[in-house]
Formats: sequence, structure tokens, C-alpha cells
Amino acid sequence: METNHHFDIIVVGSGAAGLSFINYINEQSDFNKDDITIALFSKKEFSATNTNWAQGGIAAVYSAIDSKENHVQDTLIAGSNMNNQTIVSKVVDEAPNIIEDLINWGMIFDRDSNDDFKLTLEGGHSNARILHNKDETGKLIQVSLENKMKKNSKLSKYEHCQLIDAVKDSNGIFNLIFLDEQNRLSYFSASILVIATGGLGALYSKSTNQNTSTGDGIYFAKKLGAKIQDLAYIQFHPTGLYSQHETAYLVTEALRGQGAVLKNLNNISFMEKYDARGSLAPRDIVSRAIFNEMKINQSAYVYLDGTSLKHELWIEHFPNLFKECIKIGIDPRNEFIPVIPVQHYSCGGVYTDEFGETTLSGLYALGEVACTGLHGANRLASNSLLEAFAFAKFAAQKIISQFEKKEPALNAIIPNSIRLKSLNKLALQKIMTAAAGIERNDSSMKKSIEELKELVEKATPCEKIKKEDIEKNIMYDVGIDILIDALNKKENKGVHYNTSLLK
Repeated sequence: METNHHFDIIVVGSGAAGLSFINYINEQSDFNKDDITIALFSKKEFSATNTNWAQGGIAAVYSAIDSKENHVQDTLIAGSNMNNQTIVSKVVDEAPNIIEDLINWGMIFDRDSNDDFKLTLEGGHSNARILHNKDETGKLIQVSLENKMKKNSKLSKYEHCQLIDAVKDSNGIFNLIFLDEQNRLSYFSASILVIATGGLGALYSKSTNQNTSTGDGIYFAKKLGAKIQDLAYIQFHPTGLYSQHETAYLVTEALRGQGAVLKNLNNISFMEKYDARGSLAPRDIVSRAIFNEMKINQSAYVYLDGTSLKHELWIEHFPNLFKECIKIGIDPRNEFIPVIPVQHYSCGGVYTDEFGETTLSGLYALGEVACTGLHGANRLASNSLLEAFAFAKFAAQKIISQFEKKEPALNAIIPNSIRLKSLNKLALQKIMTAAAGIERNDSSMKKSIEELKELVEKATPCEKIKKEDIEKNIMYDVGIDILIDALNKKENKGVHYNTSLLK
């Protein structure tokens, strides 16, 4: 079947990474001169992103008592020195420039009476360096990026289009198949493919991610032949608001930065016995400590005590969290908040170089889907948005500097290699949560790999191509890869904690 349309660049994903890439590439002088065509695809509406839900903010050095060297060291310490130090330095150096870019695109950060940024402290940081707008930084960034993107008259935009197949032909062209809301197939091709599809939180029973975070980018990059690295490094946010829902409301780390303290059900502060930094230790340490306290006390959650915070701070700095707590019958000004660690971020993913290009020429991976070397074995708080913007900028600059027009072959045939099985999402989530969670062990991981493979093998083929079935097939494939990578790691580093290695 012939492709419907060819673009020089196709971007899949409309969060911070995808949208900022489009904005950055549009600002390159050669972009307009060379009449480069570009298209954006999102599998739901453009605003249905993890960026939209991000509360904390962006890390950047703006304080006189802080330094870029401190930011670099904090990142390396949080990542168990498994980071690429060259990448860490490059991103930290670029951070203030990125803040200026965002401001130019319409983003407003909270400032004090002297017009200086209001900087907050988060876990693992040695200084206050988080720029934010109350507790809805991500939402306002998403709006700013979308407003800027919508003014781009050269951009072709496609919402509710899910990537379901990708093949790179002998001419170096990416041939792609998308499925729309009406279950119709659409065929496109691109000289350069930018994957910015976010994380894989939907593989777990509880996650702070959107339920569209099914690991799509990892799956298609692997299918195309790109290198995948460190999938085992799954970060759990220590403080998800305890609830029965699949997606958990994130209780921002900035709350602990303002003085909130973790306590067990006996009203005892416990973090001091796990780490000298207490409730502001890096996320891997705090999550394991909470997990252990829950086991000791046989409790379903622990408490976050924010009653010492000034009442006006809740309204000024944490208005959305305050509303969420009130909604479930808790007044956080006077009552403790029940919290539990929940899946939050994938530190590994599609391996890239310092410009976001994968091991497959012409294929770029930006944002959470990528493994850039910035995070190592555990992401430092508020470095994720920074990474998304930084690599979007680096990628845009490289692509334009090396760009050459390619034309697809006439009557190009896109092979339809989609073979779907009817799989159970809840079964996968239960297995992944138990076997690839905060603590793992060899026997559980080995058993789970075989169990997932058996479920796939015994599943009946799907008669029709449907969005839900595509996602479930991707999730099973990525889930198996996570477990295999975790089983192959022989050291406990950062968020990977295999109890079998303690023996």
C-alpha cells in the first residue's frame, strides 16, 4: 500500500520533549530556509501527557550560594555514579538557557517581591534550585508549549493517532502505520523519526503516569533495531496519595522541601534511621524505607505530616494538592496525608548520544523514553523536565545542521507486520508490580518472565486491530524486557534492589 504522505520529520509524542523539539527546530534559521516539512502525532489529545501532571518543577542553578558543580554532584550521587558525567555537565550547563527559552515561550515561574525566582528544595538536592509555578508547573508548561506550537503554520498536527507499526527501508526512510479514532489505518513516511512517547507506568498497578504510558517508544525503537538500555531502573515516587485508583495523585516532593515529615502509623518519624538526610533523601532510599516501614507495621501506607507548614503556604504553593486532599476528606493543614510509593519514572530506555540520536541513524529519542546517561540508576528530582528540554534543543540543532532532503521511493510498500494476541492487562500489572517493584528477587523474576511468555503463547490471536490490544501487546513485550534486564544486573544500584544479591 502506498504511503499517504511523506514528511521530512515526524514527531511522535506531545509532552515536554516533543513540543519543545518542534519549537526549537522552528527557531533554527535553516529550518525555514530549507522548507523542511514536519508533523506531530499524539495517540490522544495533545494535552494528555505526563508533563501536564508534573507538579514539582525544573532544576536549574540560580542561587548565589549554589553552583553548577553542586547540581552535577547531586545528580551523580542520586544516580549512584552510574551517570554519564559528560552528559550531566552538558545538561546542567544548559539549564539556565532553557529557563530563558521557556520564559520566551510564555512560561511564568513564581517570583518573590524582588522579582527573583522562588526556588524550592527537593530530595537529593544540596540547595534550593527548583523553579516552579505553585504545584502545577507541568500543566502551565504544557499550555505554554501548546500555545507556541499552535502558531507554527508549517506544522501538520494529528491527534488521536496511535503508532502501530514502524519499518525503516533500504533508502533510509521510516515507514509508519497509525491507527485513528475510527480504527482506520493511515500510512506515513519520514526521513527522520523523533520518538517522544514518555514512560511505561501503565505496566504497573499504581502509577503517577497517564494510562497511555505503555512503553510504545521503547517497543518501536527496539523493533527498528535501536539499542535499549537499563530498563530495570524504574523509579518509584515515595509519596503517591494513597487511593484505590490505577493512577495515583503525586504528592510533590516540594512539600517535604518545605518541612513535611514522613511518619509511620505510630506517629514516629522514621527516615532518620535510614539516611542522615531524613525525609529529603533521594527517592530510591525514601521509597525503600517506606516499603520497609509498611512491612514492619503491616500497614497499607505511611503518613506525610505537613501540619507544621503555615496555613497560607497550602493555598499559595500547593493549592491543587490541598484540593485533592480535601476531596478525599483530609485537611492537610491539621491531618496527616496517607502516602505510598508508586511507579513514577523510567530512568532507562532507548539509548542515545549527546544529541538524542539513537544507535539507528535518523531515529531520535527524547524525554522519558530515552536513556541519555543523565539519570544513571536513579533520577534526581526535577531533572526530568530539564532533560526533555535540553535534548530537544540538542537534537534540533544537530538535525538542522546535518539535514539533507530525502524522497521516499515511488509506490513504497509498507509491510504490515502487526500480529496481535488477546492479552490481559490486569494480569501483567499484577506480575510487574510484584516482580519488578521496589524490591526484586531472582526466583520471582525468573518465574514472572516465564509466566508472561506463557500468557502470550497461549493467548488467542486478535481478529481486528484495536488500540487496546496494540497497547497490551506492547506492554507484555516491554514488561518481559524489564524483567530480563533486572535479572541480568549483578549489582544493587539506585532504584534496582534485588534481595537475592544480598546473600
